[in-house]
This record gives sequence, structure tokens and C-alpha cells, in this order.
Amino acid sequence: MNQNVTSSTKITANENVPYGELDSQAVSECVCQTGAGDWIVDLSLFPSLDKSGTQDTSSVIQQAINYALFSIERAGRNPINKSYANLTIQLPAGVFLIKESIHVNMRINSTGLGDQLYLTFKGASGKNGTILNLDTSCPLMFSVPDGKITFQDFKAQGHSNGNFMEIGKQSALNGRFQVVSQSTFSNFEVVYFNKGFIIGQMFDSSFYDVGIFNMTGIQPVAIDILPHDNDNTNNLMFYRLHVEQAIDGMFFRAKGVPQGSQNHNNFGFFGCHFEARSYNTIIIDVEACNRIGFYNTQFTHNNTQGASSGITLNNLVPMVKMTNVQGMIFDNCTMTIQGTSPGQTPPCAMFQLSGKVRSVNFRGGHIHPGLFSTSWGIDALYQSSTNNPYDSSGEDWATFTNVHPDTNSAGTALFNANDTIAKSTNRNFKWNRRVNIENNDLEFGFTSTSNKSNDWKTPSLAIDTSSMLKVRSLSSLNVKTIGYGETEQFNFPAKSNSSRRGLYILTCDAPYGCCALFFSSGSDLFLLNGTDTAANTGKATVKVNVSATDAGTPDQVSVFLTGGANINVTNRSGVLGSRKFSLIMIGF
Repeated sequence: MNQNVTSSTKITANENVPYGELDSQAVSECVCQTGAGDWIVDLSLFPSLDKSGTQDTSSVIQQAINYALFSIERAGRNPINKSYANLTIQLPAGVFLIKESIHVNMRINSTGLGDQLYLTFKGASGKNGTILNLDTSCPLMFSVPDGKITFQDFKAQGHSNGNFMEIGKQSALNGRFQVVSQSTFSNFEVVYFNKGFIIGQMFDSSFYDVGIFNMTGIQPVAIDILPHDNDNTNNLMFYRLHVEQAIDGMFFRAKGVPQGSQNHNNFGFFGCHFEARSYNTIIIDVEACNRIGFYNTQFTHNNTQGASSGITLNNLVPMVKMTNVQGMIFDNCTMTIQGTSPGQTPPCAMFQLSGKVRSVNFRGGHIHPGLFSTSWGIDALYQSSTNNPYDSSGEDWATFTNVHPDTNSAGTALFNANDTIAKSTNRNFKWNRRVNIENNDLEFGFTSTSNKSNDWKTPSLAIDTSSMLKVRSLSSLNVKTIGYGETEQFNFPAKSNSSRRGLYILTCDAPYGCCALFFSSGSDLFLLNGTDTAANTGKATVKVNVSATDAGTPDQVSVFLTGGANINVTNRSGVLGSRKFSLIMIGF
């Protein structure tokens, strides 16, 4: 035994070691210290460890974990607290039978944030050197209610009623969260279990190259994040996670609580692979969760294994379910329903929305929902839940940027039919544009409803497919206040119409008739109608004179041309005084 190891001959069960008595002598013979000061419990040195998979090894592994956690320590920076060395449990190559759940209780009585336990549990190099077999009599392989841990380099094999690992708890203990944080899970496989990871509470942890395969039993779940009593799970990152094959199962489920502080949040998936192999398996199901990102991730809904169990396309379920979700990104992902053929229509959409689902974004990548028609659009990708219908804000259910439904990037991409911009100082003042699904008009409208972006019925402006402009009313941005005896010039764009040729409408804000409809050729003006006509005899009117040059007539409004074919207006009407004049141009 290394003399630097602090140990006792026997540690009895208490709050810290609730797993029965520990005979530390045999385990201590397996302890060695690295040059860096880390401690390793090398179970290849344990004399009675069975490597054939025929004898139960759970008690030996449990003893090694308990010894590492409670017998190896050093003084913390704060003398009141304890600090612990980096601890490693090393399993050799072989097959190890697990008949009792292995508990990794890392809770210590320290209040110092830096005084924490760090434990690494690792097998021999690679995923197939060390194999842990869960006995059919045991329902759970690992329980990790608290602390910081690394699991790596092994394969765990379960059964249809067995679960691989419970992480954290859904409620606090003696006023402290039971949470696993800053932990790493890497380079191992989990196969044949009913549930993989059951997460009560977890923070700031990562998964690298973890595979979860061949889920079995009734409604299996690969990763199940549970609702917490008064907090949440957050900041979990998955790198090259591979989940494949389950019948009537679910790959990733996260259920938060509607209150904001209990919404799970910040999950990231990078280069992951989800492949159902059965049409009746849901890949993603999230509720009361915010800010979830999938990057270069593959989602495949196929039926290569389900067919042998009688599963057909009629049993297809949505690939992704979202309930009260705020912020979800699919960045350069591949999402496909496979096995359909022309003429077949899947019985459900790829995505199911419930409640308020907001800020779903697709950027790049490929989506194929099993439809072969070339006319389907983004609305064909989702359906509303019947139990808890989707509460739309009025915008499209998601935004699409350079997403292709075909593997041929030259094909037509998916585009949004609806988008919104808002006032920079008040986001409740919103302008929205949309494509009318009945007549294909491009429509524009305004709303100030706080939770809606598109609740207007009649558009303010519309353009049909023949370029016809449709407006509810017409007003000019060319408005000038002209006092008595003053002249103002109205300028109009002349890039494609240098002569400013067109039809003009002049109006005034006076309580008298004062208007004119006239035509300009660019060198002369032609009155079409105005308040100098005989039809206005006997009415309170102000005469408008329209000519190529200023007529200079008193008590009239004079409209005339100057150089550059600009329209000038002179107010010589004493009745009007100072008034606002508006001029509208329809150029051609």
C-alpha cells in the first residue's frame, strides 16, 4: 500500500457512505499515485475480481469507489474545508457482471465551491475492452446523485427492464441541490437498456462520442431529462452523440416546468446522429425548454427494424415534438423520412407543435418529409397537437434560410411566406408581410398586439402576381406648408423618368375645395379636373391654375413647371393663408 494514502481499517455506513461496510485493506493494495499527484485505484490488481462475466463484481467496484471518495483526501485551501485529489477508478479489460446498482455518492459537507470531488471511472482503452453486463435481476447500473465525474472507455450492456444511469435528483436534500456538474462522459457505448440516462438535475457537462444503441423494453428512452421541483437542468453539450434503434421509443426527452426558472435551457448537439429504425419512435420531444441547438446533425426516420415487428408507414409519429419552446436552431442538419415512394403521403408531419413555440430556425441543410410533390412548402412540415393546439404568433412557425428539400442544391429552396420587422424602440409596433395562400398576393400590414406579429385581417397594401398595386388609401410623402405669396418646389425621382412625365394629384388641407388632377408631359401641364371647373360654381372653392409657366394671377393657386421639369406651387390665395399642400405622382 502506498504510505501517502490516508485510510482506516473499516468505514461504516453513514450519510457519506450509505452502502454498507467497506473493507479497505484489499482495495488499498490497488492504489497508486501518479507523478502529477493523482490517485488511481487499479482494479486489475484486485485479486478476487472476476473478468469472465460469471461472478458478480459490483461489490468490488463499489468498494473501490467508496475507498477513493472517502479515504483519499488532502487539506483544502480553506482550512475549514477539505479538498480532494483527482481520483480514478481503472477497470481492466474483461467482462464484468453487475448484480447490484453502483452508487457514486460524491456529496461532501464542504461549503466551499472549489472543494469538490473529481472522480474518473474508466475502462481499458476503447469501447470494447471493458464490458459491464447488468444482471436481469438489477434495474439500474449506476446512480450518481451529486458531484463531478468522468465516465469513459467501456461498453455497458443492459436488459429490457434495466436503466443505465441516474444523474442528479429532482429535489434538494437538506437545502442543497443534488446535482451533477462539470462532468464528462466520453467514448463508451450503452446497449440493450430500456433507459439510458435519467437526469434529475445536471449543469455544465459534456458528452463526447457516446453511443446509445438497440433500446429495448416498453417505450424506451435514450436520454430523459426530468422536471425539477424548483430549478432546471442546463448547459449540456453533446458531441458526436450517436443514438440508433428503438421500437415505440424516444431518443431525447426533456420536460421542464412552465415557470421560467424551471425551464430547461441551453442544450447543444454537434455532429450527432439520430436514426430511429422504426417509424413509431420519436427522436426529439422537448417541453418548457429554451435555447436548443442542433449543428450538422443527422435525423433519420426509417423503418429498417420496425418492419420485422409489423410497424408500417401508418404507424409513423412526428420526428420532433415541441411544446412551449423558445429558441431552437437546426443548423446545416440532414432531416429525412425514408422509405416512402411517389403516391404515398405520410400520416403525420415531421414536427408537432403545442402551445407557444417561438424562434425556431433552420439554416442550411436538407429536409425531406417523405413527400415527392414539388409544390409542398414549409407548412407541410408541421402539425398542431390535438390535445394542446399550437398558439401561433401569426408568423410562420419557423424561419428558413437556404434549406433545400432536395439533395440537389440547384433545386428550389424552402422559403418563408411571412416575416416581421419592428420599431427599434418598441418591439410591439410591428410591420408584417405575408403571401396570401388563396390568391398569392404579397400583403403588408401593421399590428401593435404584444404577443402577435400578424393579427390583421385586411392588408394595408398588396401586390398581385401581375404587379397590380392594391391600396386601402393613398397619401403622399411630398407634403409642404406654403404660406401666402410663397412658392415651393416638389421634386420626384427622375432616374428612369427624366422628364417626370406622369399624372399628378394636388390636394390641400383647407376647408375649401382646392385640388387639381393634371398631366405633365415634362414641358407642359394639362389640367384634367380641378376646382376651377364650372361644376364647382357656387361652392367655397379656391381656383387652381395649371400651366407650363406661372400665370401670376391673384387669389389663385398656381401650378407650373421650372427647369428639370419639377412641379412648383405658388399660393396667392388670401382665403387659404398658410396651408399644407400634398402632391402625388403616378409616373410613366
